[in-house]
Amino acid sequence: MVDEFRDDAGNDRGSGRFTLSRRGVIGAGAAALAAVGIGSVATGCAEDAQATDAERTTTDAVDPSGKVIERQEQVRSTLPFSDTADFTDADRGFIAKLEPDVIKSMIGALTVEQVFDSMALLINGPKAWDMKMITDWVITDENRTHRADLHNGVLVHFDKIPGEPEPPADATFTLTRPTLIAVLTGGKDVADAVKSGAVQVSGDPSKVKQLKEVLDKPDPNFAIVTP
Repeated sequence: MVDEFRDDAGNDRGSGRFTLSRRGVIGAGAAALAAVGIGSVATGCAEDAQATDAERTTTDAVDPSGKVIERQEQVRSTLPFSDTADFTDADRGFIAKLEPDVIKSMIGALTVEQVFDSMALLINGPKAWDMKMITDWVITDENRTHRADLHNGVLVHFDKIPGEPEPPADATFTLTRPTLIAVLTGGKDVADAVKSGAVQVSGDPSKVKQLKEVLDKPDPNFAIVTP
């Protein structure tokens, strides 16, 4: 379809030819709303910046690289957790770490899909390129079987459909969701879990170790908005 674009004054701003599905229209609308919100915030920030530029010039202490130190210290002193969980990065200034208990709570709330999604993101493609591995994970407290298939440096995963023909798995692990999280993300050794009865294994139990060996170590303090 062809749409004409006009500004607030009704002036013709040209036309464009495009086709959108219903999902595309909804997505475009959401993006537009987000852009408006961000624009409003940016406008407000710009006005505040203009109003306080002179004050900052006279009161802030700046190091040779141009970073404002005094304001960082002011922010640091107002944070309730600044005495126990912060550090200053040479390139990015003040950064607050997450408390260990918060991290554990977040990990413990992961779904089965999220666990394997996070692992798929950490796969070192070149390192895992020649590996072919299929593992099944029988989640007893959710009454389902989840399959993880590693090939060509990519990990794909999905719930198995009962009765659907599939290639045989190299190993099958029967366990609960919390145990799955502990084994795959919490550092729990699968051999110890097998000995304790928390995990039952059919096939080669070393497949978990092989899978972990091709995972990159994540950096929780990566730069979100800086290059």
